Amino acid sequence: MTSPFKALQSAVDIVHTSSHVTNRIAATIFHLEQNWSFSNVNFYPPVIEDNFGVETKIGNASGTIHAETACLFHAAFEQGKSCQGAHIAITDPPCPNCVKNMAEAGIDNIYIDHKGFHKDFAARRIDHFNSMSIRLAEKAGISMYEVNRKEQSIKPITIANEDYIPKQDFPIVLITDPAHFKSISDFKNQPKTALACIGSGENLKQLICKSHPALGFKHDHDEHEITHPETKYSYIQESCNRLLMNAARLGMSIDENTFCVNELPTSREFINIIGAGIKKIKILNAVKARDEHSLHAKQQILQHKIIQIME
Repeated sequence: MTSPFKALQSAVDIVHTSSHVTNRIAATIFHLEQNWSFSNVNFYPPVIEDNFGVETKIGNASGTIHAETACLFHAAFEQGKSCQGAHIAITDPPCPNCVKNMAEAGIDNIYIDHKGFHKDFAARRIDHFNSMSIRLAEKAGISMYEVNRKEQSIKPITIANEDYIPKQDFPIVLITDPAHFKSISDFKNQPKTALACIGSGENLKQLICKSHPALGFKHDHDEHEITHPETKYSYIQESCNRLLMNAARLGMSIDENTFCVNELPTSREFINIIGAGIKKIKILNAVKARDEHSLHAKQQILQHKIIQIME
């Protein structure tokens, strides 16, 4: 059975294979009860690296898939494993976006190599971790630990209450009867919504996700914190990311012919959609966007025919 120490060592063993020029990060996702584990590094999807190189941003987002997100995608979409109740060991402190993703995917515990807190990259970004990543983990009910492999010690950073149930403004909707499947046009005037079919055959389902505050946050309880982030990161988890991560939670692949959203994805959502292997997406309103960076990302993607965007 994989332990946090073994999982972290597996990540450390492959971190040098990352294609990132300056920030090589690796992670291992593992499930104690089901006895499986997979390790991944942060990487540039080949279609991005081939068309843009490693320096160009897509919109305002780096073209990399973060190691933690790569683990979620690999476990669920390539291996068919549900990420619900799994754990992740990481060579470096996770960014707020990755904590939001891990929370949506159902990760229970995060283990971080103590050496990661002393790297140059961590030193430059540690404020994001201290002020936001830890807070996101707390609100989502994720326990986070610092691991020293040499001393075989685990030090808690934040511990979740086993009885804690995170709040949500908009829980996901999972429709199991194809006769009741919805169209994205049904959500035209609602907050940003993404939907897709997941699974296949008799196990075909439809997953519907709306943008909402990160898992555990609610507007009526946490309005000031949500609207006044202390870092560049947002407390909002966007709908396409929610769809990808909840499909990973369920361990079901996404039918790309049904991937729809009622407004333009953000730059980071576009990157994650590409990293998940999605090559086709329908956008109901392809000019409605959170910011101008989404519009720029769309233009870049269309120019190089990376994703087929149907409007």
